[in-house]
Formats: sequence, C-alpha cells, structure tokens
Amino acid sequence: MALIVGSTDAPVEEPRPYPVLLERSLVASGVPARCTVRARSRLLLADCLRDFEDQVLQHSPDVVILNFGHYEAFSGAVPQLLRRYAYEEFPRQGVAALAVRRLLGPALRRAARAVQVVHGRALGASAGRRSAARFARDLALLLHGIEALACDPTVVLVSLTHAGTRFERQMPGINERIDRLNEVLRTAAADHGRARVRYFDATEALAGVRWRSDDDVHLSADGHAVLAHRLHDLLSELPSAAHGS
Repeated sequence: MALIVGSTDAPVEEPRPYPVLLERSLVASGVPARCTVRARSRLLLADCLRDFEDQVLQHSPDVVILNFGHYEAFSGAVPQLLRRYAYEEFPRQGVAALAVRRLLGPALRRAARAVQVVHGRALGASAGRRSAARFARDLALLLHGIEALACDPTVVLVSLTHAGTRFERQMPGINERIDRLNEVLRTAAADHGRARVRYFDATEALAGVRWRSDDDVHLSADGHAVLAHRLHDLLSELPSAAHGS
C-alpha cells in the first residue's frame, strides 16, 4: 500500500488526481496496490508530526510518499499572525466564529495579498532561511518516526515545483524559498543513513508538459497524469512492488 501525505489544494478538487491515477496504473500492471491519501489543504510537516499516529502509523504502509513544502514556502511570504486569520481556520469555532470568518475573511485576504508583496521583498530571504531550517528539523523527525515503523516502508520525497510568473509577482521570492526546501529534501534523500528514502524530482518529471492549472501554481490534469506515470515507474522498481504493495 502507498500512503500519500502532504499539503495540497488540488487533488481533492481535480477529478482525476495523481493518487487515483497512480493506483489504477499499478493495479493494471499487476500490482495489488491501494493508495491512501492523507493530504489536506495547508498541511504542514509540523502538523503531520503532531498527528503522526493518525497520519502515518495506523496505515502500516509499504511506501510513504511525502509531498510537503509548498505551504512552508508560502508561509515565508506572509507574517504568521495575518496568515492564520486570512488563510487558515480561525482558532475558535461556533456561530460567532463563522460570522467573523464570513465578515472579515475577504478583507483579511486582501490585506494579506498587499502585505505579502512588501514582506516578501523586505524580509523574504531571512524568512526563507528560517522556514528551511524548521522544515529540515521537522523532516528529520518525521523520517525518524517513519523509519522506526515495523513495516519498514520506503519513503519518496516529492520535490516542489516552481510557482508561475503571476504567482511569483504576488509573492516575491517564493521560488527561491522553494529551491531552499528542495535542497533540504535532496539532502535528506542523499543521506547515506537513509537507504530507503528516495528523492523524486517533480520538475524533471514534468519537463515539456503544460503542467500548471489556471491558477498558475497547482497541477493541471496533464500534470497529474504525468506525475502518476513517473511515480508508477519509480514504485515499480521498489522491492515492495515485487511482493505487492
């Protein structure tokens, strides 16, 4: 079984997301695979660590595909307090909190879009370094937890793809922050003590494909199809595939 964990806004909205296509292609090739998706919008590595039992432990996977980093890169562009109220759930629930979200949410998001341009230009580099350091720390802890599982899964670290020009204008420096996080992922996979951790270069896999959706950052249908195909090739090479995922 392949377990896909990470932060995403697209797979649940895209009618044929790459986890669905990946499972179908593995089954069609004779591998009795099942892809369990534990991804959700704006999930951080730190969130996965806090919910490790629910996110990973209970599933006993053969393969864990980690798709983290885009929101960590995004978080470096917007001050934490503003981001919390503009883009995330308000800390309180109930009728009053719902009313506040509906009344203030649009105004806060407009403010965030204005602030993130200034913040990204003035503080983006230093915020990016801090974000990468936290990301590296959390990734090491998560990999340590996964490697301790009795099922001994292979971990696939999916690299981050760059945001498009329009998105880069809205969040100056976001692609530099993405590059920093990709280096963290690459370094973790190259660590000689992590023989069962693979780095999957999504940008290389998607080369020559019009993979961005209309929002200039998420995967298009073609992007999902290509990613599923290339991940299928990778998973087919793993020892677990020979015994059935």
